[in-house]
Amino acid sequence: MEVVGFKIVDDGDLPFGMAHLREFLAEFIGTFFLIFIGCGGVYGAFTVNSGLTSAAILQIAFAFGLGIGGSVHLFSDISGGQFNLPYRLLSSLLRKFPLSSS
Repeated sequence: MEVVGFKIVDDGDLPFGMAHLREFLAEFIGTFFLIFIGCGGVYGAFTVNSGLTSAAILQIAFAFGLGIGGSVHLFSDISGGQFNLPYRLLSSLLRKFPLSSS
């Protein structure tokens, strides 16, 4: 259930496929956010520091951590917060995660 404008919308009220479209868009935007922030951290680490120093490694780790943390925080209620496609597909194949929500 979420608030859209001034109307409360339940997922059961959405037409067929709209809930999956929301999940797909949430995972797409979350993955984009992760890659954008992470690669920006890599670029910043190599332009500010000269080479691969311990400060550069720490900056890269914090950038990817911030990217995945922000993505999970923003989109976990919509898509489950799993932004690792191979893990999600393997979990679906092993029936640890429902295929209908993959």
